[in-house]
Amino acid sequence: MSPTSRWQRQGKAWCTEVNGHVHSEIAAIPAQRLEIERPLLGALPSLRAHIGKVVVRKVDRLSCVRFDSARYSVPNAYIGRQVGLQVTNGTVLVVFLGEIIAEHPLVDPGATAVLDDHYGGPMPAPARAVRPKTPTGRPSWPLAQRPRTSSRGRRRGG
Repeated sequence: MSPTSRWQRQGKAWCTEVNGHVHSEIAAIPAQRLEIERPLLGALPSLRAHIGKVVVRKVDRLSCVRFDSARYSVPNAYIGRQVGLQVTNGTVLVVFLGEIIAEHPLVDPGATAVLDDHYGGPMPAPARAVRPKTPTGRPSWPLAQRPRTSSRGRRRGG
């Protein structure tokens, strides 16, 4: 039997003993309290620890963020939102509310790292004002038919 397995066995025995008695601060047996509270406990987040500097950037309307003069794509759903950027081992991680939403290799300044999955297909056509295509569809405003004159173009009388 290895020393590690012996220590693990001794540690489990100690935890069972300690957690089986009434605790002075909570006035309850910890093992029983855990079973009562277990349904209320949520899952731990599957996050990587923030080691190093995190820089906050806003996702632009092209669904990109700028970092060190380079552009990195982000999923369309995050346009206009603040995200965190972190460089780890030559990889740029884009994080929103503790969740990694994009991962790119670090690129040179002026370069762009784009993932097609971030755009979800072709962009919709821009919404423009309706323009009449025939002369009958054009409005006939009285002001539009008057000749335009500027005050600079008039001669002074006198």
